[in-house]
Amino acid sequence: MDVFLLLPNVRSLVLSAWHEAPLHFRSAYAERANPFHTIKRLAVHHVFQADFSHFAAWIRECAAAVGGLRLTHFKLTAGLGLARAQIQEVLSALAAAPLRMLTLALEVVLWAEPELLECISEMCPEFEALTLLCRENALQTQTKACVWLPPTWTYAPHLAGLRRPLVFAWNFYIEPPREHGLADLERIECSWRIARR
Repeated sequence: MDVFLLLPNVRSLVLSAWHEAPLHFRSAYAERANPFHTIKRLAVHHVFQADFSHFAAWIRECAAAVGGLRLTHFKLTAGLGLARAQIQEVLSALAAAPLRMLTLALEVVLWAEPELLECISEMCPEFEALTLLCRENALQTQTKACVWLPPTWTYAPHLAGLRRPLVFAWNFYIEPPREHGLADLERIECSWRIARR
């Protein structure tokens, strides 16, 4: 992470674990080599499960050291999938700072219940674009369309806390259209309108 001392004006940053070597997130970096002075786009790939609490603490400490995050885009990918506690920990770190983030991508989540969307909209209500990719179980290694357990329209009311939603992308598996295939879309719209009142 000391490379940030040589790149004081970096705007986009991609951090990725290299093979079996984990990313190291230490509190000392918040003072000595803090990239959050200038970063607007951050993508982090393959944080090891054991390092998640260090990762969330690193975001909080770096944000506090520079008076808040300037992020507009944040993408987090996890090869084995993100569990509920990990998602909440990262969202808590992002929400703790004065954040102007517009886009969030979580790839891949194992917790894909409607409460996930409620958690996101409560902790970070300013998101304009949200991408969620789910895996059916921890053994699945490729991302593809999958069955999210409740029907589609049950998710809509849980997005009502987002103030300016423009884009929502997910890998929800939809069967080929039936004779009355638009009924699901009507239910989604109806649920959304009721929740926004």
